[in-house]
Amino acid sequence: GSEHYLGLFRYRPSDGEPLEGFDLDYKCGEVDCDEDGNIFVVDKTTFKWHVYKPDGSEYAGSPVGDQTSDNIHRGISVSNDGSKVYVISETEGTVYAWSGSITEDGVDYEKEENLIKGLGHASGGVEVRDDGKILVGNDPGSRVFGFHADHTPWGTLSGGNPSLVDPRGTVSSEDGKILYVICKSTTPMVQKWRRTEEPTAASTWKFYME
Repeated sequence: GSEHYLGLFRYRPSDGEPLEGFDLDYKCGEVDCDEDGNIFVVDKTTFKWHVYKPDGSEYAGSPVGDQTSDNIHRGISVSNDGSKVYVISETEGTVYAWSGSITEDGVDYEKEENLIKGLGHASGGVEVRDDGKILVGNDPGSRVFGFHADHTPWGTLSGGNPSLVDPRGTVSSEDGKILYVICKSTTPMVQKWRRTEEPTAASTWKFYME
C-alpha cells in the first residue's frame, strides 16, 4: 500500500521485475498469498479483509468481517491451502482466526475462536508457516509466541543477545531451522534465531523448534 496511492504493487519473485498491480478503494494493511496465488489483503481501518484472484479481480463473498470501523489492523497471514486466515488487530491486541475455503462460487469463511488476545497495544505481525505452525509478535512484551496448527501453545521466543525488543514480523526459513524477526527499535533491525534441539542454561535461544 501507499499513503498517496491506494493500490497494490506486484513484483516477480525471481528477479524483482515489476508486474501489473491493481487499484484499491481502501487503505490496506499487510498482504499474503496462498499456494494458488490468491491474494489476501487486510483493511487497515475497518474490520474486514479481502480476497482477490491472481489477476486482481475480487472473489464473490469478499470482503470478510463485520466491517466495523475504528479498528487498526496490522497484519494478515494465510495457510498455504487457504483454509486458515489470521488477522492481528492493533486496537484490540488480538489475533482473529477464520477457517474456510475458496471455490468457483467465491469465498466462504467462518470466524473461529480467537487465536490469542491480550497482546497489548501496537503488537506486531502474524505468520503461518508452511507446516501450519503460527508465529505472533508481541511488541510490548518483547516476545514471539508460537502455536501449533490446532492453536495449542508451541513455545515462546524471548531474550537473546542483543535482546529481542519490539518484535513485529517473523519469517521462517523453508526448513524451519532459522527464524528471522523484524524488530521495531533495536540494532540489528532483523534478528536471526537458529534452532537448537534442546535448550541449555548457556543458550540464548529460549525458543527452539521441534
